[in-house]
Amino acid sequence: MSVNPGFGGQRFIESQVKKVSDLRRLCAEKV
Repeated sequence: MSVNPGFGGQRFIESQVKKVSDLRRLCAEKV
């Protein structure tokens, strides 16, 4: 999710930080 699959040495996709944060929040609310 934070890099394109299948290739090594890629740069981190900064735009995914918010998506990961939102997913963590949603998971925490359901537990």
